[in-house]
Amino acid sequence: MHEYAHAFVETASGAFELAGPVYEFGFCPAVDPPDGDELHGSFPETGYIGCELGEAARIDRLGSLDRLPFPDRAARTVVCVDTLEHVFEPGKAVEEMVRVLAPGGTLLLCESTGPGGSETIDSYWRPTPHALERLLAPLEATLVGWLGGEQSPHTVFGVGAKGPVAGEFVRGVNRLINRLPARLQALGARPGWARRLGRRLLVWLEGEARRRRRRERHQVHFVVHVAAAEPLAHKLLLGCAPEEPTGTRLDLSR
Repeated sequence: MHEYAHAFVETASGAFELAGPVYEFGFCPAVDPPDGDELHGSFPETGYIGCELGEAARIDRLGSLDRLPFPDRAARTVVCVDTLEHVFEPGKAVEEMVRVLAPGGTLLLCESTGPGGSETIDSYWRPTPHALERLLAPLEATLVGWLGGEQSPHTVFGVGAKGPVAGEFVRGVNRLINRLPARLQALGARPGWARRLGRRLLVWLEGEARRRRRRERHQVHFVVHVAAAEPLAHKLLLGCAPEEPTGTRLDLSR
């Protein structure tokens, strides 16, 4: 799992104070990662169930995303990272995840869209922000976002709430919008001086288009959709503005 997906899941877990049981579909490494199960570590105090199609090092259940082996309304939180691109019918997979999600529960999706992600021979498609909006449309309230430039996102993510939508979802959206940009900026500032020098030399050698994509790499864009009543949309509009200027873009629609 790439570092941007990890940052999104960990930040969203805290922002929405996600409840268990947490059902995670797709990200189960073939061997134990050096620092343990990254996704499991984002939910330290909840019941956590990892589900994968094939054998993996740390897995609780085997199952396919288009036929999940769980009853309706079994999960309070559903997480799916870097997986939908490997599913031939992603719409059916999301329908299954929504089915096992309990009323008032939360669904997290995150996918890489550019080089350096999980590009393998079994990838069927590359997700876009509009694709995630359509996939999450059955849920009552959603936040869809992407990292990178307007025309060249490298990571897309979505958070959906299954009705009834509680006020905690509004507060969670507000916290995520304010916390995620700072978390991503910290990722960009993390390399040591030698690596930063190497990057500067690389930037000097690159063309303008690649330099622009590099400058836009940590930009965050959010689109919030609300199918609920007008008061909830109004609360989202009032509560989701960043606390200070960050360069983050936020759109709201119903």
